Amino acid sequence: YMDQKIMLANVTWTNEVNEDSLGTTSFVGDGSTQFIDVTAINRCVGFMKLGRKTYIIDKECMEG
Repeated sequence: YMDQKIMLANVTWTNEVNEDSLGTTSFVGDGSTQFIDVTAINRCVGFMKLGRKTYIIDKECMEG
């Protein structure tokens, strides 16, 4: 990106991720944050917060 050789991402780790009987994944609460090399990221996901739960929207898993 813009001629940069190395890029970092500030990620927030989640608490335990749970999967329900329909395959929907969610978690309650965030964990710590950390800077990581962006080459360690293999795909992007979306998030939708409903009440206390945050649902993970992973298009790659939905297509398979």
